[in-house]
Amino acid sequence: MKKVLILAYDFEPLNSIGAQRPLGWFKYFKQFGIHPVIVTRHWDEISEPNDLVKPSKKQTIETEENELGTIIRVPYNPNRRDRILLNYGIEKKVFSRKMLSLIYSVGQHYWTGFDNRSTILKEARNQLKISDYDAIIATGEPFILFRYASLLSRQFGIPWIADYRDGWSQNYAALHSAHGLQKWLNKNVFTKLEKRIVSTASLCTFTVESHQKEVEALVPNMKSEIVMNGYFEELFESLPKVDETAKPYAIAYSGTIYPYQELELFLEGFQLAIKAKDLDPKDIQLIFYGLEYQPEALMRVLGFSDFLLPYIQTTERMPLEDVIRALNEANALLLLATPSKEQIYAKVFDYIALKKPIILCPNDNGSLEKIISDSPQPLIANSALEVKETVLNLSENSKVPAESTLKANAYSRKNQAAKMAKLVNGLKK
Repeated sequence: MKKVLILAYDFEPLNSIGAQRPLGWFKYFKQFGIHPVIVTRHWDEISEPNDLVKPSKKQTIETEENELGTIIRVPYNPNRRDRILLNYGIEKKVFSRKMLSLIYSVGQHYWTGFDNRSTILKEARNQLKISDYDAIIATGEPFILFRYASLLSRQFGIPWIADYRDGWSQNYAALHSAHGLQKWLNKNVFTKLEKRIVSTASLCTFTVESHQKEVEALVPNMKSEIVMNGYFEELFESLPKVDETAKPYAIAYSGTIYPYQELELFLEGFQLAIKAKDLDPKDIQLIFYGLEYQPEALMRVLGFSDFLLPYIQTTERMPLEDVIRALNEANALLLLATPSKEQIYAKVFDYIALKKPIILCPNDNGSLEKIISDSPQPLIANSALEVKETVLNLSENSKVPAESTLKANAYSRKNQAAKMAKLVNGLKK
């Protein structure tokens, strides 16, 4: 059995999409001939963004062995920027924090004194000294993990895989709201860092073709493959059947809302639908799961229209299992997008597994459109008027959805882990 060292900053018990990707490998790699060893940080309870940068309660290195593999957790301690945030809150000393963030984001690639995640590198190096490994996988972000993997690959002569969840210097979400200095650093520093580091990888894996093409243009001779995210089959196996005709008719959205997603387009159409039929809040509801963890997105939703407030529900951040159960109670699922940028949001796979109508707003003219075509009732709304008609048609004709055309387990985490394992097994030392 091959042995693979996986550098994953996000990992359970952290409740994030980023943590689910290496968790899928950890759960299923053994079935495909690979013993996974995860090196990550200690994660404590995360109820608000500030909790992400608090020092670990455990300041020792802990190793957990089970039938699936090995998990090694190392302590995390905040740097000066983090301590300013913890001491003064998110509203104060914003400029100081931004300047320190820029200094750390560049400096960490040249000196570990700027790097508050270097305990992962140190422990990974210790593991490679005491045991033989066949490959290293670094899953970003943070993309400092790519630097760790590159250094370790060169030191120990082991191939490494650069696994992209999102773009690095080509990250559309980050560049969308970046100021002038950040854009300059991205073009003149991070692009060059990415090219130098990623060119040492034996393989790059991506979740979406658009990221793959961007990095291929940056590193022309690299070998690359698509390995999607997916859903954990076991979370959907025992979900109860719900009465699809019960009121209120519920349209649900889960997870992050990005600045570039066309949220207001949907809200405008949703409002038009309510006014057209004089619907009561007891008739229809729009629910955003986990939105209260995102203050800016929460203000976009709640600040759009006072009229809509009685028709909207929001929740705090929730564990994945609870989100799945809540989404199962909904009648339809909302998927926000933008045609200007192709992205595959990991929530789409959970949506597909739930076999409910999916409203894509607007059409991304890309991967999301193709993926939701496997749902029992794929719906696309490109304008407020189309949203209005879609919402009214759904709420007035709610019924048990038709059987999905989705092939069994097509987007399961297990199938994606099998693909990743095949790529790992194909590497040569």
